Amino acid sequence: MNISIIFPKLPPVLDGIGDSTKFLSSHLSQEHDVTILTSNHDCKQIDNVSIRKIFTLKKKATFSNITQYLKQNLCDWLILQYNPFSYGQWGLNLRLPLIIGQIKKEIPNIGISLIVHEPYVPLINFKFLIMGSWQRIQLWLLVKSADIIFFAIQPWKEKFKRYFPEKKIQHFQISSNVSFLQFSKSQSRNELSISDDVFVIGVFGMLRETILIEYIVESLKGLHAISKKILLIYIGPNGNKLKNKIGDIPYRNLGTLEPEKVGQAFSIMDIYISPFSSGVSSRNGSFLTALQYGVPVLSTFGKQTDNFLLSENEKSFFLTPSNSKEKFRESLINIHNNLKLRLTIGKNGQTFFNNNLTWEKSVEDFLKNLNNCSNV
Repeated sequence: MNISIIFPKLPPVLDGIGDSTKFLSSHLSQEHDVTILTSNHDCKQIDNVSIRKIFTLKKKATFSNITQYLKQNLCDWLILQYNPFSYGQWGLNLRLPLIIGQIKKEIPNIGISLIVHEPYVPLINFKFLIMGSWQRIQLWLLVKSADIIFFAIQPWKEKFKRYFPEKKIQHFQISSNVSFLQFSKSQSRNELSISDDVFVIGVFGMLRETILIEYIVESLKGLHAISKKILLIYIGPNGNKLKNKIGDIPYRNLGTLEPEKVGQAFSIMDIYISPFSSGVSSRNGSFLTALQYGVPVLSTFGKQTDNFLLSENEKSFFLTPSNSKEKFRESLINIHNNLKLRLTIGKNGQTFFNNNLTWEKSVEDFLKNLNNCSNV
């Protein structure tokens, strides 16, 4: 097949969906011809993938270049990687769904696949009420033009199946955006001057409002009260934000790292913690990377947690209710005190990842769904 993918930001730009686009296109290109249609920005070449810079985010009129390009370079499938905030300030770009609708009308032989990584902001305040209004319109227009729609988590898939019963709607399983490399735990610790008897807790990624920072802080304080040989390491751009809250707890801010260094940082962890306000889900890249590297994970479950993840609780990772800070703190202490449990959960988590959450598995399922789409 000939496949075109739309997304405006590619590595080295720090963007999780951009990283996912790189991995998705790379795996698709093993058997198909793949082109990424992107914005005018500096990006790295991806092996066996063609990259065309044909629009500019600041000039929405340039999105019409997508239609013109596709008329001259027909493809079998057009894949739109979608998060409203990736295409405009405040998640506003009504030209995008109009262009996709135009492609559907003027080039009907092209199948249109929509991958929704974030549908719209939740209606939790007046600002989000206003932003959510146009984001909902955009999504509705995009769904109407698409032949098949994928959502990044199962709860969204089930929700939007009810909203659009006439549409083909599936779950798209994102995988880790960090390639797996083998590291020696002791050697990696030695390079960072961390002794083997220190209990290392890891936190990775941007500390957005969806991360329950107070859960991290209170659980660390509880653990520090019974053990002084602990160390919190943070990977990401918000290191000072975390340091200002943890007091005298030993702390190492590793900052923003290259992908291979991220894997090495995970290899030194004894546990990875990531409490989410709406619960961990199958789209959370940091959670997936921890599983990939066999690191025991402590997170939370809530309304966005996939059922297939809930069924693995206390088998492949640890999940506590997202509305209970106390249970999260108690779980961290219990996990710290049980080495055998940590080793078992870490191994089980890595097996679960390798069996269900790899890019190979994701792309295989994705292609099956495209091939089964009778509209095209």
